[in-house]
Amino acid sequence: MKRVVGPLDKRKIVSRCQACAKRRIKCQGGVPCEYCNRTNKICSPQAVATSTNLSRQFVAYAPRQQGAATAITLPIQVQSNDTDIYLNSFAELLYRCQFTKDFLHIGRDLLPLMHTSPALRDLGIAIGALDASRRASTRACLEPDWPQCVAYRSYSRSLQSLQLQLQTEDVGTGQDVAWTTFLLGVFELMAEPSGTGFAKHMLYGTSKVLQLAGPYAHQSTLQKRLLDAFRVLEANRAILYGDDTFLSESKWSFNNRVTTKQAAVPDPMADIVELRIQTSRFSKQLFQIVEDTPTEKRSTSSAVKALAREGTALDHRITTWNNDSLLESPITDPFTQVSFAYYYALQLFHCRNFTYYSCWETGTVPELSLLETNAYVAAIIDVCDKTIRASNIPGVILLFPLRMAGAHVGFERRSKILKLLQQIYNSGFVVAETIKADLCDFWAFKELESSSKQNR
Repeated sequence: MKRVVGPLDKRKIVSRCQACAKRRIKCQGGVPCEYCNRTNKICSPQAVATSTNLSRQFVAYAPRQQGAATAITLPIQVQSNDTDIYLNSFAELLYRCQFTKDFLHIGRDLLPLMHTSPALRDLGIAIGALDASRRASTRACLEPDWPQCVAYRSYSRSLQSLQLQLQTEDVGTGQDVAWTTFLLGVFELMAEPSGTGFAKHMLYGTSKVLQLAGPYAHQSTLQKRLLDAFRVLEANRAILYGDDTFLSESKWSFNNRVTTKQAAVPDPMADIVELRIQTSRFSKQLFQIVEDTPTEKRSTSSAVKALAREGTALDHRITTWNNDSLLESPITDPFTQVSFAYYYALQLFHCRNFTYYSCWETGTVPELSLLETNAYVAAIIDVCDKTIRASNIPGVILLFPLRMAGAHVGFERRSKILKLLQQIYNSGFVVAETIKADLCDFWAFKELESSSKQNR
């Protein structure tokens, strides 16, 4: 059975060959692997990557080499007044990308920081220029190739300035440093389809800055907005990578950070993000424990049975969220609607993790009926369609629900999911291409599997 998780999953039970790595898809293992066997490609292991210091020290958080190399060869053609155009484009983009309810006017709120932070100002120009390169209304007033040139030159300058700050400042207290690392990740979501650059900035940039400051240091409005927006993107990264995150620690729990006044106002979106973080942590634990247990001993293993109990308890918490949200929150609110898409996707994800193995006793693990599965898929597609068409919520935060809907969708609805992913891509978030390619590969695998069964 092919495991259905995110296309960026890096759990140890998957080892990608060169062909799968080049296509940026999961490799099912074996020589030849299923993809290489199906496409008649040579199945060769990847070369061992040279280790870096990124995972050992935050100060080694290095510039993106591709951007730095590009900056050397790009023409210096940027007029001084062009920066105002790109900064306006940056502010407009953030207005169209409301990662949370409180993200409104964040471009305006960041302006004072941008006046004092070269790294943040250059990054604002980079994001604005990259967005401008995709919108004809702005391109009309500039030479066709200039916005892309400005974007990567400014990106490179921002990284260089950030490197200097990391060497000379207490980065845990610098709001501009935290925002710069976060927005570097947003730039990568717009510039690079694999998601690798985005993950690097989340893991070695924003995560490190926030942890240095601690969970109770983010009390100002701007700091709180950063942490809340980071939680949304980090929850996506963790669950699509099959990874854990420091946000799963109790001291970083949303419920532990809110005040009594805040707790009196229900926030379904924040609660479901918290559940995604906890589910991602449990998912990684589940696969690690089961894979470390010999196959013949799994059905009797006390650790595996404990996983079944913990998974059932987590499923109950997810279901309870649904009941509470239906009673407390208006469904017309677009963020509440998106939170329901997360809920349906989380149910599909959590139950599918258990069906990947056959070591569970009947009735001891969460499971969905075919009717429930189809209803959840239809609801996800409907919510994502409405969100993309009629809100300022960025489609990039819908990639997890669409990925899970695609893993369970019938043939007749595949084109709708591909259309939604294409709309997200067209809005500027090219990382959607990876989800699209991964789903197409998964569907091809399922068709081949079905054909093989029919021929037996």
